[in-house]
Amino acid sequence: MANPAEAAQGPILIGIFINLILYGVRCTQAFIYYTTFKKDRMFIQLFVGFLLIADTVKVVFDMVYIYDNLVIHFGDASYIAAANWLFNTDPALNGIIGATVQAFFAWRVKNLTRNNWAFGVIVFFLVSEGLCGVGTAIACQIVPEFQNFQRFEVIVILWLASAAICDCVVTASLVYHLQTHKQGFRRSDTIIDKIIALTVQTGMITAVWATVDLILFLTSTDGYHLIFNYNLANLYSNCIMSTLNARMYFREAAESGKPSWNDRSQDRSTPHNIELMNHQGSNQRPPCVFVEVESQRVIETTKGTSLDGEIELETSGSDKTYGWSK
Repeated sequence: MANPAEAAQGPILIGIFINLILYGVRCTQAFIYYTTFKKDRMFIQLFVGFLLIADTVKVVFDMVYIYDNLVIHFGDASYIAAANWLFNTDPALNGIIGATVQAFFAWRVKNLTRNNWAFGVIVFFLVSEGLCGVGTAIACQIVPEFQNFQRFEVIVILWLASAAICDCVVTASLVYHLQTHKQGFRRSDTIIDKIIALTVQTGMITAVWATVDLILFLTSTDGYHLIFNYNLANLYSNCIMSTLNARMYFREAAESGKPSWNDRSQDRSTPHNIELMNHQGSNQRPPCVFVEVESQRVIETTKGTSLDGEIELETSGSDKTYGWSK
């Protein structure tokens, strides 16, 4: 094993550098959200605020920790070779923030897919992730030497594996739901394809990150895994914020053009006029058939007090309204 500064504090310092960059992006994402989606449900706004506070607390603890080890205790090899309570806040906050983000996704999966099995699996793994993250912090307090961290590898495996599996289940559930609810309009199907791509990208990046963290932890007694572990929470927060904010881009894409009826899979002999309209209640509307389509992260908002909005594709001369909505 390398000297304590190189083996542990070096990877931690690199991880904190990356985390600070992600935190800057995180603050920008929060500013965009609060200035753009002022009419979201109150609990969504409080959820975003909670994540911002938690990320800020984590960054403060990280900076105090690295200053304490590399400045105040400069040259003290025995001190920097062991974890302290400031270090132990990292796995605890990682587990709590990650589980909180995935709880939000579990709620979305439940509302959109109505799949109780998928919901139950996600809840099981997110609870496991949160508890094992806190458990890892306790284990670090009991066995503080960095070179002996493999002694409690079981709880770390459960923590990071639960996080990765939870991400995969959420992503697979929403991608399947989206793929099976395409309506055959070129314009709307193109938007759905983009939502699927965003779901896969944002859902799998955290799974891959947690997996790499776990592999490095199991294969090396040096602290290289800390490069990935120290920014896992901010990565979760950035993923959910980027997908919440992406709603405005998908709304603009939906409103920028008109889908062609000729792009439907079945042939039509009569031309149809397709109009993209915002949903507003009316007693004179024809009967509607709505198909619920949404991704793990992307939700269109048009209603004043609701996160879940609706976009409709109406066809004149027909007794049905084909649409995709929350």
